Amino acid sequence: MSNKYTVEDLIEFIETGREIEFTYNNNRFSITYYSEGSENEISFTQFYKEPKDYKNVEDFLKKGSWQGELIINIWMEATNVDIF
Repeated sequence: MSNKYTVEDLIEFIETGREIEFTYNNNRFSITYYSEGSENEISFTQFYKEPKDYKNVEDFLKKGSWQGELIINIWMEATNVDIF
């Protein structure tokens, strides 16, 4: 079963500062948008692992990946999606 949210939804969630948690391939992940000093960044992490940070949504969608799979593809197959 694939995710009911689109990539456009994901972009909107990130840009509005929502926290996103989801499952992909039996692993739990989170995406958070935060401020570091005067910089805003996006953090992508598999639970209990080291996060990867990205400067903006475009950078995140272009470079964000897990085990070689781009976030766009991961997102479309995500399950158990929680938006906070």
